[in-house]
Amino acid sequence: MGILISCLSKQILKYLSNDNNVICDLALQLTIELIIYDFITFSITLLIGSLFNLFFESLIYILFFSLLREYSGGYHATTHLKCFLYYILLFVGLLMFLNLNLKPFGLFLLSTLSISYIIKEVQ
Repeated sequence: MGILISCLSKQILKYLSNDNNVICDLALQLTIELIIYDFITFSITLLIGSLFNLFFESLIYILFFSLLREYSGGYHATTHLKCFLYYILLFVGLLMFLNLNLKPFGLFLLSTLSISYIIKEVQ
């Protein structure tokens, strides 16, 4: 998948570029690759959300996860494919969690455990 996206980004760059600045072209190619990867990831997220009949929730997930990722950093996978798989697995896990219909005490307990795990990892 990475080779296809790299080739596609090079073709788009050839179409858009009119100068021979190698450094600028490389930066533009990497930017185009990231845009393509994000487009694919968001499209598949929306498709999965639609299959679960949770399209609106998928949009909210994309919005908040993108904002969270922008400001908090987070886990950095070694490849785009691993990043994509982790993103989708987290999304599917969230969809499954939404279907659990937990009582307030269960939500409180899971939230407390999650926060304590995050604090433990930070220290």
